[in-house]
Amino acid sequence: MPGTVLFVAESDGLKVLFSQDIHGPIHPELLSVSEDYLESLQEIRSLNADILCEGHSILPM
Repeated sequence: MPGTVLFVAESDGLKVLFSQDIHGPIHPELLSVSEDYLESLQEIRSLNADILCEGHSILPM
């Protein structure tokens, strides 16, 4: 997963996935490649996590 850092743990029988800025931003000026982003999301989804904890909020800056 290009540029993605993930940590997976188990707690009370639930798979918990900790990740960084997986929500974006996706923009050509930031050298984002939408195809790579979608592939990364599909790989993250395939982990079948019960809980996803992101590193930041989705509030715009």
